Amino acid sequence: MNLRIVLLVALVVGIAGTMIWVSGYLGDEVPLDAVPAFHGTTVEPEPVEPSALLSARSREPGAADEPSGPTREALRGTFTVRGVVSAGDGSPLVGRQAFVELFGATKREVRVDGTGHYALADLVAGRYSLTFRARGCETVRLELALDGRGRVVERDVQLERHGLLLVRMSSTEGEPLIEALKRRSAGLGNTIAAVATVGTPPTWLADFPTQGQEFHYGVGTFTTRRDPSIEYARNFAGELTVTADPPYFVAAVFNQAVLARHRVVEGQDAVDFILGLDEVLNTLAVVRARVVDAESGDLLRATPMVARSVQMPGFRHTSGRGEVEWKGLWAGKQLLRISATGHARWSREVDLKPREVLDLGTIQITRGKDLVVTVLGPDGRPVAAAFVVTPIAPDTGVAQSDLALAAGSNAAGTMRVRSLEPVRYLLHTRGQRALASGPIIVDMSAGPVSDLVITLKAATRVTIRPGAGFRWYRLEANGHPIQNGIPLPRGFSIQLVPGSYELVLGDQSGERERRKFEVGDSPITIE
Repeated sequence: MNLRIVLLVALVVGIAGTMIWVSGYLGDEVPLDAVPAFHGTTVEPEPVEPSALLSARSREPGAADEPSGPTREALRGTFTVRGVVSAGDGSPLVGRQAFVELFGATKREVRVDGTGHYALADLVAGRYSLTFRARGCETVRLELALDGRGRVVERDVQLERHGLLLVRMSSTEGEPLIEALKRRSAGLGNTIAAVATVGTPPTWLADFPTQGQEFHYGVGTFTTRRDPSIEYARNFAGELTVTADPPYFVAAVFNQAVLARHRVVEGQDAVDFILGLDEVLNTLAVVRARVVDAESGDLLRATPMVARSVQMPGFRHTSGRGEVEWKGLWAGKQLLRISATGHARWSREVDLKPREVLDLGTIQITRGKDLVVTVLGPDGRPVAAAFVVTPIAPDTGVAQSDLALAAGSNAAGTMRVRSLEPVRYLLHTRGQRALASGPIIVDMSAGPVSDLVITLKAATRVTIRPGAGFRWYRLEANGHPIQNGIPLPRGFSIQLVPGSYELVLGDQSGERERRKFEVGDSPITIE
């Protein structure tokens, strides 16, 4: 027992001595409880209010809060956009299917949670477009520019509540409209829309009056959906969020044509459209023409095509001896083409109306001109290479990229392009190859060309990092487009021969920036 007491006293004295030594080592100004917890001391965190975790504190809409201290965003150089989405009357949007969609360097959509909060994390610097939408509410779009160090950006939005109208569409044939359209191989999908108007809608959308008149068109947003609770669950159905007060009109619209309309009064929450399938399909346009040889006047067997259009799947373009017909065309501008053996390709842009039957009359096609090119490498030996051959519009002097042709040379270095129009053409290599050529202009108006020699050069790697917020790019050389596409968020690389170029960047609103640059023998980066 005495031995145990002695050992216990020694242990207490030892611990006390150690604590005194630590206190003396740290200095008198440092209290013992400030020593880091590596000796086993438990440090209790300060209490945090749940509202702070949810960022639900009171703030003005659109205000930006800078967090104190180094945040995760600042350390990683990224941004987090967050906020609260509420109705205009201050009530929460719980259960109202609220979403936030972001478009820029990345495209993302998040659902607003049950407390009305949203968060978009890990965003890089750049320009973004935020779209806030909720069932039965107006849609709000905000432009957002993120620059500087990474941080948290607060954006609160209030959405005004509007009327919500259920729209159902079925066919007169006694079957669901969508199934009837599929049976006819029309491929219409969800292209029939419901349009709200203040005033009786006209025959087609092109006749809607402009702003400044008492007639207002498009005072609503139509969203298609499939809902088992709807009486005709397999029918075409959707919800129309209307910004106008009743009474107003709702029109079933396809291909800009008004198929039917209903007047909606106070207290009405649904409308039903019963549509004839033939009536829907007859809104599509038809174009006819006769094709003859420009020199002899003989009828030609030609193939009609559509170079730039959203024509209907399942509607064939027919061709007989000297007669061509385009069927199932959407209203609006279409670029029609005709191809006939041994003749130059014909093209023309037309502006069609719903249900229009357009007769182009007699089209005279000239005999085509052949282009023969010899392609050599830097050492003078024949090489195989891929090219793009693009006609230059005589009126604008700019290459028409939507009429470009793909061509290429064989192992013997010979490239033959047949039946070209008597106009100027822009030639350049395509693909990411070590050997390339700059833009070359060939004039075919005087006749066939068979003595053109193209010598490829060593290409330089060019990395383009346009930044966020751009939806498309176009690369130009000497004022002519030579490449276009969708820019990648973190950049992309191309192979170009030394020379002068211009990068055109744009978004859904159109062209936004132009950047000129020079390419030499060394790799470069365009930012």
